[in-house]
Amino acid sequence: MQPWNKQNLVSFAVMATAAIVLVFTGIMFFHYFKAECPFWAIIPSAAAIVYGVISFVKKYYQKLDY
Repeated sequence: MQPWNKQNLVSFAVMATAAIVLVFTGIMFFHYFKAECPFWAIIPSAAAIVYGVISFVKKYYQKLDY
């Protein structure tokens, strides 16, 4: 496998994982607000999800340097 193919595959996997997490987060928000729960209670979990996705992408996303 060529190095640029391996690098693109890893980058795609990282972005796909982040996209899946964000889709499920959107579904969680939809069900949470549909149940008419208070808005202030979702802020800590939303902050944790955003922080986790950002740190995951920063750690594993590879720059194109071939």
